[in-house]
Amino acid sequence: MKKSGIFIWVLFLFFACGGKKTDRTGAREQASADGQGDGQIVAVITVGELLKEPEAYVDREIKVEGLVTHVCKHSGQRLHLSSGQGADRIRVEAGGDIKRFERDLEGSEIVATGILRKQVIDEAYIEEMERNGRGPKGMHAEDENETVEGEGAEPGAGEQAQNMRKMLKEQGTDRIVMYWLEGESFEEKN
Repeated sequence: MKKSGIFIWVLFLFFACGGKKTDRTGAREQASADGQGDGQIVAVITVGELLKEPEAYVDREIKVEGLVTHVCKHSGQRLHLSSGQGADRIRVEAGGDIKRFERDLEGSEIVATGILRKQVIDEAYIEEMERNGRGPKGMHAEDENETVEGEGAEPGAGEQAQNMRKMLKEQGTDRIVMYWLEGESFEEKN
């Protein structure tokens, strides 16, 4: 479990920001109408509970409670939600009723509603990324402890591919599975 937490943490160093604008909104109480998942919302779970068995929630609408540890400063399109314990974090991307996450959310506890998504990063994925000449949606090196050169600069697909191959080699694996929440709405806890 610790190893998967490290994988997720490392991937957050590479996957961060992208581009729409939004306001805060309350959590939606109805089931997903887009035909994805089984149409049922599970009870509110913590980030730690989600990451213990993420496969059980893939492509399902869920509610995840956690501490906002980072909001993308460039676009407000992503935030990191943590259990507050160790490296257990999940990325939440703005979508649905969420136009933008405001920076003042950092340090707040929220409940985010959305669809859990999964991405497998392996050599075939990296090669496809290189052929397309661009990395995954919103992937760049922004993190609280890193700087990105130039205004809005992002590493190109070649640099991203190198970084991914390096991660795979350092972890001694041929694939990394990444999970994130495709956000639909959220509410701040009191």
